[in-house]
Amino acid sequence: MAWTAITRIRSAAGKPACSEIFRARPAPARRPTPLPSRRTSPQRESWIVTIRPGGATFGKTSLMVHGLNFLAGWWLILAAFVTGAALGLGFHREDFLGGYGSFRRRVARLGHIALAALGGLNVLYGLAPVPLSALPGRLLLAGAIAMPLVCFLSAWKEPLRQLFFIPVILLLSAVGLIIYLIPP
Repeated sequence: MAWTAITRIRSAAGKPACSEIFRARPAPARRPTPLPSRRTSPQRESWIVTIRPGGATFGKTSLMVHGLNFLAGWWLILAAFVTGAALGLGFHREDFLGGYGSFRRRVARLGHIALAALGGLNVLYGLAPVPLSALPGRLLLAGAIAMPLVCFLSAWKEPLRQLFFIPVILLLSAVGLIIYLIPP
Protein backbone atom coordinates (compact mmCIF):
# COMPACT_ATOMS: atom_id res chain seq x y z
CA MET A 1 0.00 0.00 0.00
CA ALA A 2 1.27 3.44 -0.85
CA TRP A 3 0.59 6.76 0.77
CA THR A 4 -0.50 9.42 -1.65
CA ALA A 5 -0.50 13.13 -0.94
CA ILE A 6 -3.04 14.87 -3.14
CA THR A 7 -4.13 18.39 -3.94
CA ARG A 8 -3.09 21.70 -2.57
CA ILE A 9 -6.11 23.96 -3.05
CA ARG A 10 -5.51 27.65 -3.69
CA SER A 11 -7.89 30.44 -2.84
CA ALA A 12 -8.94 33.08 -5.34
CA ALA A 13 -6.04 35.28 -4.15
CA GLY A 14 -3.58 32.54 -5.12
CA LYS A 15 -2.51 31.69 -1.56
CA PRO A 16 -2.72 28.15 -0.17
CA ALA A 17 -6.14 27.56 1.36
CA CYS A 18 -5.14 24.32 3.06
CA SER A 19 -2.13 22.09 3.43
CA GLU A 20 -1.62 18.76 1.71
CA ILE A 21 -4.18 16.08 2.45
CA PHE A 22 -2.89 12.54 3.14
CA ARG A 23 -4.97 9.48 2.39
CA ALA A 24 -3.97 5.82 2.54
CA ARG A 25 -4.99 4.12 -0.67
CA PRO A 26 -3.35 1.84 -3.19
CA ALA A 27 -1.30 3.67 -5.79
CA PRO A 28 -3.00 3.77 -9.17
CA ALA A 29 -1.95 0.95 -11.49
CA ARG A 30 -2.28 3.13 -14.58
CA ARG A 31 -0.78 6.47 -15.41
CA PRO A 32 -2.54 9.38 -13.73
CA THR A 33 -4.68 11.51 -15.97
CA PRO A 34 -3.23 14.87 -16.90
CA LEU A 35 -4.00 17.60 -14.44
CA PRO A 36 -6.23 20.48 -15.54
CA SER A 37 -4.37 23.45 -16.90
CA ARG A 38 -4.40 26.83 -15.18
CA ARG A 39 -6.55 28.23 -17.95
CA THR A 40 -9.41 25.81 -17.28
CA SER A 41 -9.06 25.66 -13.50
CA PRO A 42 -7.25 28.68 -12.03
CA GLN A 43 -8.45 27.87 -8.50
CA ARG A 44 -6.76 24.47 -8.24
CA GLU A 45 -3.15 23.34 -8.45
CA SER A 46 -2.54 19.60 -7.93
CA TRP A 47 0.49 17.46 -7.21
CA ILE A 48 0.69 13.72 -6.58
CA VAL A 49 3.43 12.36 -4.30
CA THR A 50 3.57 8.59 -3.84
CA ILE A 51 5.66 7.10 -1.03
CA ARG A 52 6.55 3.39 -1.18
CA PRO A 53 9.13 1.28 0.71
CA GLY A 54 11.57 1.66 -2.22
CA GLY A 55 11.36 5.45 -2.25
CA ALA A 56 9.12 8.41 -2.97
CA THR A 57 8.12 9.83 -6.33
CA PHE A 58 6.80 13.23 -7.39
CA GLY A 59 5.02 12.48 -10.63
CA LYS A 60 7.78 10.81 -12.66
CA THR A 61 10.62 12.25 -10.55
CA SER A 62 12.08 10.17 -7.72
CA LEU A 63 12.31 12.09 -4.45
CA MET A 64 14.39 9.46 -2.71
CA VAL A 65 17.28 8.26 -4.81
CA HIS A 66 18.85 6.08 -2.13
CA GLY A 67 15.87 4.33 -0.51
CA LEU A 68 17.88 1.41 0.90
CA ASN A 69 20.17 3.74 2.87
CA PHE A 70 17.16 5.68 4.15
CA LEU A 71 15.35 2.58 5.41
CA ALA A 72 18.48 0.90 6.80
CA GLY A 73 19.43 4.13 8.55
CA TRP A 74 16.18 4.13 10.49
CA TRP A 75 16.72 0.47 11.42
CA LEU A 76 20.19 1.34 12.70
CA ILE A 77 18.74 4.17 14.79
CA LEU A 78 16.18 1.74 16.24
CA ALA A 79 19.03 -0.69 17.03
CA ALA A 80 20.84 2.19 18.78
CA PHE A 81 17.81 2.76 20.99
CA VAL A 82 17.58 -0.95 21.83
CA THR A 83 21.30 -1.32 22.59
CA GLY A 84 21.23 1.90 24.61
CA ALA A 85 18.37 0.53 26.69
CA ALA A 86 20.20 -2.79 27.15
CA LEU A 87 23.43 -1.06 28.18
CA GLY A 88 21.47 1.31 30.40
CA LEU A 89 20.19 -1.59 32.47
CA GLY A 90 23.66 -2.15 33.90
CA PHE A 91 25.13 1.35 34.01
CA HIS A 92 24.08 1.91 37.61
CA ARG A 93 26.51 -0.82 38.72
CA GLU A 94 30.02 0.48 39.20
CA ASP A 95 31.62 -2.80 38.07
CA PHE A 96 29.47 -3.09 34.91
CA LEU A 97 31.65 -4.29 32.00
CA GLY A 98 34.80 -3.83 34.08
CA GLY A 99 34.07 -0.36 35.48
CA TYR A 100 33.55 3.06 33.96
CA GLY A 101 37.03 3.50 32.50
CA SER A 102 37.49 -0.05 31.22
CA PHE A 103 38.10 -0.79 27.55
CA ARG A 104 35.05 -3.08 27.38
CA ARG A 105 32.64 -0.42 28.64
CA ARG A 106 34.13 2.36 26.49
CA VAL A 107 34.00 0.33 23.29
CA ALA A 108 30.42 -0.83 24.03
CA ARG A 109 29.41 2.84 24.40
CA LEU A 110 31.21 3.57 21.13
CA GLY A 111 29.23 0.80 19.40
CA HIS A 112 25.96 2.24 20.69
CA ILE A 113 26.84 5.73 19.49
CA ALA A 114 28.13 4.39 16.14
CA LEU A 115 24.71 2.82 15.53
CA ALA A 116 22.93 6.13 16.07
CA ALA A 117 25.43 8.37 14.26
CA LEU A 118 25.98 6.15 11.22
CA GLY A 119 22.25 5.40 11.06
CA GLY A 120 21.58 9.15 10.92
CA LEU A 121 24.25 9.54 8.25
CA ASN A 122 22.54 6.84 6.16
CA VAL A 123 19.17 8.57 6.55
CA LEU A 124 20.78 11.82 5.41
CA TYR A 125 22.43 10.09 2.44
CA GLY A 126 19.09 8.46 1.60
CA LEU A 127 17.56 11.92 1.23
CA ALA A 128 20.40 13.23 -0.94
CA PRO A 129 18.94 14.55 -4.19
CA VAL A 130 22.09 13.77 -6.20
CA PRO A 131 21.68 10.51 -8.16
CA LEU A 132 25.12 9.12 -7.44
CA SER A 133 26.43 5.66 -8.19
CA ALA A 134 25.11 2.89 -5.95
CA LEU A 135 28.61 2.03 -4.71
CA PRO A 136 29.03 4.87 -2.13
CA GLY A 137 25.67 4.04 -0.59
CA ARG A 138 26.52 0.36 -0.31
CA LEU A 139 29.91 1.16 1.22
CA LEU A 140 28.32 3.59 3.68
CA LEU A 141 25.74 1.00 4.70
CA ALA A 142 28.36 -1.75 5.05
CA GLY A 143 30.52 0.54 7.20
CA ALA A 144 27.51 1.52 9.30
CA ILE A 145 26.86 -2.13 10.05
CA ALA A 146 30.51 -3.14 10.46
CA MET A 147 31.56 -0.36 12.87
CA PRO A 148 29.13 -1.16 15.73
CA LEU A 149 29.58 -4.88 15.09
CA VAL A 150 33.37 -4.61 15.52
CA CYS A 151 32.84 -2.40 18.59
CA PHE A 152 30.59 -4.94 20.28
CA LEU A 153 32.84 -7.85 19.25
CA SER A 154 35.83 -5.97 20.71
CA ALA A 155 33.93 -5.47 23.95
CA TRP A 156 33.33 -9.22 24.04
CA LYS A 157 36.86 -10.34 23.06
CA GLU A 158 39.55 -7.65 23.15
CA PRO A 159 41.81 -9.20 20.44
CA LEU A 160 39.00 -8.62 17.91
CA ARG A 161 39.82 -4.89 18.04
CA GLN A 162 42.30 -5.68 15.27
CA LEU A 163 39.27 -5.77 12.91
CA PHE A 164 38.66 -2.00 13.17
CA PHE A 165 40.43 -1.45 9.86
CA ILE A 166 37.44 -3.01 8.03
CA PRO A 167 34.75 -0.42 8.92
CA VAL A 168 37.28 2.41 8.74
CA ILE A 169 38.22 1.51 5.14
CA LEU A 170 34.55 1.07 4.18
CA LEU A 171 33.52 4.44 5.61
CA LEU A 172 36.53 6.34 4.26
CA SER A 173 35.91 4.86 0.80
CA ALA A 174 32.22 5.79 0.94
CA VAL A 175 32.84 9.39 1.95
CA GLY A 176 35.69 9.76 -0.53
CA LEU A 177 33.47 8.49 -3.37
CA ILE A 178 30.60 10.75 -2.34
CA ILE A 179 32.89 13.79 -2.37
CA TYR A 180 34.40 12.74 -5.71
CA LEU A 181 31.05 12.05 -7.43
CA ILE A 182 29.21 15.20 -6.35
CA PRO A 183 29.17 17.55 -9.33
CA PRO A 184 30.89 20.93 -8.80
